[in-house]
Amino acid sequence: MSWTAISKVALTGGNSACSGQVKVFHDSRWHLVPAFEWHVEEEAVLCRQLGCGFTIERSLVKEMQIRRDKDPLTDVRSIYCAGHEASLSKCGAVMSKGHECESGVAEVLCTQTDVSKVRLVGGETPCSGRVEVFYNREWGTVCDITWDLFDAAVVCRQIGCGAAQRAPGGGTFISGSGPIWLEHLFCNGTESSIAQCGGVISRNTMCDHSQDAGVICTGEHHGP
Repeated sequence: MSWTAISKVALTGGNSACSGQVKVFHDSRWHLVPAFEWHVEEEAVLCRQLGCGFTIERSLVKEMQIRRDKDPLTDVRSIYCAGHEASLSKCGAVMSKGHECESGVAEVLCTQTDVSKVRLVGGETPCSGRVEVFYNREWGTVCDITWDLFDAAVVCRQIGCGAAQRAPGGGTFISGSGPIWLEHLFCNGTESSIAQCGGVISRNTMCDHSQDAGVICTGEHHGP
């Protein structure tokens, strides 16, 4: 039997179109998504698909709760994304007719504003240094957990510094201070700005400033 991809997605029951329970449209009807194997990679893709900016990782641990009401049924058992996909339809999925959401339903909170500004600090040239992004009216750093050359390529392109030569992690440049805004950034390398990538803003990050991501671009600065 051929698999039909997820064609539409939505967040419902939240305070805005960018928050709430995850619903996907598959096989002519809407389905909830179980929380058990739902992670930040999937959240980042969903927020990107909805045009809602980055996902905000919630500080509360998702726990199974004993409820009196019956667990909802869905045909979606799990969805698996790498984080850089443009939509959930590009991710893998396991479908199971009448699957019971014993772990609860996946919920997502996305930013409603883009993290659009980026700069490099502490490098020997304007096209190298520690990566910082502007969010919530303050500059902050990016954790190097998933930082790679694809992410660095987008940063270099956005600031007008040509291609990315290296994507060094913490220790290459002087560590920053203040908030570590992005715990993860998921770019495929073709985007014109980081706002077009998937990303995770963490309220209680596991990173510290020894893990601040950096970049070394090949070009000279041609931006404003």
